[in-house]
This record gives sequence, C-alpha cells and structure tokens, in this order.
Amino acid sequence: MSLIIDAREAFNVEKAGKGIYTLSMINALKKELKQEEVVLLVNRKLKISLPQSWQLILIPGDGIKWQFKAAAIIRSYPKAILFSPTSFLLPFLVKNKSIVTVHDLIAFLYSKDHNLKAVLIEHFCLPRLINHSHLIAVSESTKRDLVQLFPKLDPQKVSVVYEGLSTEFVAPSASKKSHIKKNQKQVLTVSTLIPRKNLNLLIDAFSQLQEANKDYREYKLHIVGAKGWQNSTLAKSVEKCNYKDNLVFHGYISNCKLQKLYQQSSVFVYPSLYEGFGLPLLEAMANQCAIISSNTSSLPEVAGDAALYFDPRQRSDLINQLQYLLKNTETQHILAEKGKDQLRKFSWGKAAKAFSQIYLQLNK
Repeated sequence: MSLIIDAREAFNVEKAGKGIYTLSMINALKKELKQEEVVLLVNRKLKISLPQSWQLILIPGDGIKWQFKAAAIIRSYPKAILFSPTSFLLPFLVKNKSIVTVHDLIAFLYSKDHNLKAVLIEHFCLPRLINHSHLIAVSESTKRDLVQLFPKLDPQKVSVVYEGLSTEFVAPSASKKSHIKKNQKQVLTVSTLIPRKNLNLLIDAFSQLQEANKDYREYKLHIVGAKGWQNSTLAKSVEKCNYKDNLVFHGYISNCKLQKLYQQSSVFVYPSLYEGFGLPLLEAMANQCAIISSNTSSLPEVAGDAALYFDPRQRSDLINQLQYLLKNTETQHILAEKGKDQLRKFSWGKAAKAFSQIYLQLNK
C-alpha cells in the first residue's frame, strides 16, 4: 500500500470540524488518488463506496488504545505514507513518512481553555513531529503560529492547504435562485459549546442590545452546537439574560436542518477567540448570510471582505456591529454578495490537489 489514512473521525455520527475535514478530504482524494493503493483505518463497520485500489481495515476500539493498535498495523507497512488528519500521537508512534494536519494551536495558545488530556498529548507529540513529518496548516495564520512557536521548524515542511465547503452546503450557491429569502429577525451562530468559542459574550451582547432598544426584542438568536466542556460561564450568561425566550439552543443537528437555519437567518455571528480556520464561515457564505466575525487568528483570512469585524474581548464592539447590521438590510445584501466571491477561493477539490502534490513528492 502507498497511503494509510486515519479515518476514524470521518465516520462519527456527530461530526465536528475535524470529522468534517477528514470525510471531505477522503471524498475529494477518491478522485485525485483513485489509482493509488490507499487504506482507511476505521473503528466501526462501514458500507461505503471506494475506488477499486482502496480498502478498509477495521480496528475496534477508540482513543489512545486504538492508536497503539493502529500503529502496530502501520509498522507492518514501513514504506507506506501515513496521513494523520486529526492526531499527533499516531504519527509519533511510527517511523513511517507522514503528512499531519495542524488544525490549530489551541493547546499551546489557549491551554487553560482546552481539554487537559489533549494539551498534554499535543505538547508532547507536536514538537517531536515538526521536522519528522510534513505538516499541513489549514491557514496562513496557523502556519505563522507554528513558525513562531517552533523556531527550529523548517518552513519548507509546512504547506498551507485551505479547507473547503461540504457538498451538503453547495446547493444554494449553485442553484438558479439569485437570493435566498431571509428572516430579518433571525440571527445564527454555530460552534461547539466551549469557552474558546466566546458564546457568553455573544449572548451578553444580544441581551444588552434588546434591553437598550425595544426594536430588537422580537429578534431570535439561534445557537447550534453540541455541548463541550466547562459550560458554567455560558450558563450564567443565559441565566442573567432578561430575554431568555429569544435564545434558541438547538444542540447538534443534521446538516440538512443546519442548512435551513443558515438559509432563514439574515446574520451569522462568529465570536470565537481563536480558530485555525473556521468552516462555519464558508457555510454562512454559501447560504448568503451577512457575517459578523471576531477579528482574530484566521477569521479575517477566511471571511475576507465578506464580513464586519469586532474585537472578541469588547462586548460594546459586538453590540455596535450587531445594531448596525441588523438595521441595514442593504449592507446585509452587499456582504452576502461578497461572500459568493470569497467562497470561490476554497474547495475540497483544491485541497485534494494540494495534498496529492505533497504525497507524490514524499512518495518518490
């Protein structure tokens, strides 16, 4: 075999960003590498369509134990290249050439707001991979973080490969309809409910806007995302909100339902303190949402001029942007149109071609 892919998270029922990334890369690589011998390492029985030269290897289990089992199998194919889209531990456990995706540097830059187990693993493994593996950074921002954190890293061993839009969200922008009908009083945000996503600031800002101006008291803020960890701060923000009925928590929902929410919402807000990329921005652009985004990390790089920006540590800054955009439908339309152009910069097809070049170079 030529390429081994850790495909576990691609087939999780409830996929977050890394799972969506892995599945989308695999689907795009089916076209780019259909003649190559590729093995997908999975941890559950699957029925999926694969190129003739591709195969699945089922390794029961999960977590660290699964990665040790997978490493034992990978070592039996010493000439194969490992693609690790979600783990730093697995490529550390083997001597094979590897391509490792670095989605973000949260464990290093926001360790206090990150899962302790993940922090320990990433702090141990990543420094030992920096010149052993070829790294894919999902944005220029992430590459800059890598180079700054690891002075010994050879920049030539880091390739920036942008993410793309899931095919489940492509239909609206490809349809003949030039404009999706919006509910002007519906605001949307999408993220896992964890501290770094900064949802407490958004809820506080939305609540204060409604308290200060009765014109906004019929507006609804829809919050989509699975529960993460350390939700106490978020719970406090909800509790002190005087307009709780205007907060609609959906939890994790299917892409079909999520797309409908994007299509209904006039404004999408992304208040995150830090992102390696920010897939929801692409989803919002595909569904003609006007975007308000924090001005940190990769987000201006991804949204470009298709968004209004604010300092994610300044609630008043967000309130001002919300008030301005909600009452200016013309600006909403302008941002939505700019989003169509910005979206063309990103596709999984482009990502797969860039990956294939890296893979073929390593496979010489």
